[in-house]
Amino acid sequence: MIAKKVGAAVAVAAETAESGGRLYAKLMTKRGIIDELLVRHPGITYRDSETLVSALFEALTRELASGHRIELRGFGSFAVKLRRPRQARNPRTGAAVEVAARRTPFFRAGKELRVKLNGPATGESRSSV
Repeated sequence: MIAKKVGAAVAVAAETAESGGRLYAKLMTKRGIIDELLVRHPGITYRDSETLVSALFEALTRELASGHRIELRGFGSFAVKLRRPRQARNPRTGAAVEVAARRTPFFRAGKELRVKLNGPATGESRSSV
């Protein structure tokens, strides 16, 4: 059953790519990552791949929540940025509103990911990646 679903998802992705596809034509979800793991490593059970992906996301979340930076070479880095408290306006009434300080997750794409998305920068050769 899972193999049929994975096969259908791969067929849809291939069809989208062949037709020139739209940007963001395929949405990758946690379930999609688990299915991709099953396709690439047939010896892994669904439950094991689900546990692996969940553990990865939990570890990433835990590190970001504690204020640490995560760097995945070739992919990018995740960090937490502090947004200072500020004063904003209610668009309906125009009244001043205090917005508390908060921490927000931030992702910066790595060089290899940017090159795969956009091609090499002007004056840069593909062999440098």
